Amino acid sequence: ILKTGNATTSNLTIVDGGDGDVQVNTDGTGKLSVGSGSAAGVVSSIGDHDLLLQTGNATTGNITIADGASGTIKLMPNTDGAIAIGNGVQTGKLTTRGTTDLVLSTNSGVNSGTITITDAVNQSIALAPNGTGDISLTADNVVVGPGDAQAVIKSSGDHNLVLKTGNSTTGTIVIE
Repeated sequence: ILKTGNATTSNLTIVDGGDGDVQVNTDGTGKLSVGSGSAAGVVSSIGDHDLLLQTGNATTGNITIADGASGTIKLMPNTDGAIAIGNGVQTGKLTTRGTTDLVLSTNSGVNSGTITITDAVNQSIALAPNGTGDISLTADNVVVGPGDAQAVIKSSGDHNLVLKTGNSTTGTIVIE
């Protein structure tokens, strides 16, 4: 145990034995700080290994930075936990660094639909279900258009546009 002579000081403990922990124990609301104050502080693993951040609770979620040139950063809440963006007062923002598209998917994009926000001015946002999946809009009203110009709903390519209710016995409106 490394600490000053003060009874309320923080300490550094090296636990004896195989697989022993190194513990930094702060006093009160003390914190662990890294870096010089004039440059970025760096916490890294030794060798080619992932870096894991979690609380001491056995059922907590964690953040894993995977080792490697294309290492994934995993934000993994426990059970039904959530990943919250924003502070409750300011708008939360999820963005890319630089001029790249933003793609949202499940299962690392395997057998998953995607939402792609394409980078650049006047580009589309693509909602693409996997296979024959549907895009469901669960709302009382679906509003299209900017409010100050014509709104257009069209098919992709030379195909009919069909409007119908969810009831299989009612008619349809077909624009050929």
